[in-house]
Amino acid sequence: MNSTPDSRPRWNYPAVIIAVVLSSALQYIIWAGLRDETMAVVKMAFAGGINLLVLLRLPIALLRRERSRCWILYVILPLVAIPLAELIFTLLVRAR
Repeated sequence: MNSTPDSRPRWNYPAVIIAVVLSSALQYIIWAGLRDETMAVVKMAFAGGINLLVLLRLPIALLRRERSRCWILYVILPLVAIPLAELIFTLLVRAR
């Protein structure tokens, strides 16, 4: 039997945390000055929810000692949440 430890790299937790912090800062910068405060709150809640899900996923990956490259998705996801929220809620407002 092969008893050597898994050589695959662990998750890059600092990169995921930096992406969430950067995303949160960008959300505040982009949406804090909107005239329509209700829409700004809705967009920030949507993107903030994605950030929260990413942050909740980190301890699960740590407890499971995951060694996949899936952490890259969790670096990209918070940064994609901003344009995604813009697109979704802009289309919803135009559809009214």
